[in-house]
Amino acid sequence: PKESFVLISATVVLFAGPIVQNYFYYKDNLKKTIINSIAEMKEYMFLRQTVIASFIEEMIYREFTCSVWENARISNAKIVFLSPVAFGLSHFSNMVFSECKSIIAKIMTCAFQCCYTIIFGWWESFVFLKTHCFAVLMIIHSFCNCI
Repeated sequence: PKESFVLISATVVLFAGPIVQNYFYYKDNLKKTIINSIAEMKEYMFLRQTVIASFIEEMIYREFTCSVWENARISNAKIVFLSPVAFGLSHFSNMVFSECKSIIAKIMTCAFQCCYTIIFGWWESFVFLKTHCFAVLMIIHSFCNCI
């Protein structure tokens, strides 16, 4: 429990930049932004992004992949650094839904997201190996998707 709290707190610290940036961006209309955000939480897209996607991705890429690799006695370093590659590459499917007009912009946007999700996957795989707690993974992943 204490280790889980520390890892969740560390995740919040890692996202301090976007949190502060959002505060300054929305501070003039903070009350309206909070009300709109609460209204959006009731919509299906929010639920899909924060809960459903997080649940499915964490089941596949941490609970299944990392567990199988761990049981196969693959080193923790390989689990942390290699298993997130599939996680990152899976986000290239977002190119289909991209609102970018040019194919170059779509590719660049998805390549950036792929790199970012690999880095995020490193963190999530590390957290998994430390805690083996699905709830902690869900909290961190859902938090990330909200930001």
